[in-house]
Amino acid sequence: METIGQFQSWDCNLEAAAHEELSKCAPITKVGTYGFNDGTLQTDTKNLLNTWWNEVKATAWPANQKYTKKFRHFAPMVYDKSKGVGCTYTLCNDEVKMVCAYDQDIVTQKPTVEMYVKSAGDTCDGCKATCTYFLCKEPYTPGEI
Repeated sequence: METIGQFQSWDCNLEAAAHEELSKCAPITKVGTYGFNDGTLQTDTKNLLNTWWNEVKATAWPANQKYTKKFRHFAPMVYDKSKGVGCTYTLCNDEVKMVCAYDQDIVTQKPTVEMYVKSAGDTCDGCKATCTYFLCKEPYTPGEI
């Protein structure tokens, strides 16, 4: 049975946790126990998200699919165990800062965790009823802060 990736659901609790850390206007080292990405918006949100996403184009994808620091921003976005995401932004010292929090933290689980697992079979074989844009949309219940 094939399951390829998870469709992430918006989680307002993750957004709130991210905003709590971001509003301190200090370098972010953690967002609770969650995975996260952070950065400075130079023009618009899409450009920052593309910067995170394009990390995978700058270096070879590891054959063993294990997390490396080269994928610090890309990995949380594609980690197939993450089902929830919440992002926020704020003004800090004349810069617009943004952070996204994910319900699973691949960085703290490295190097034993594969970022993304694909086995033989067609995309969404294991979730035909919930397949959305070639991703499985599994049930997700937001956590509480």
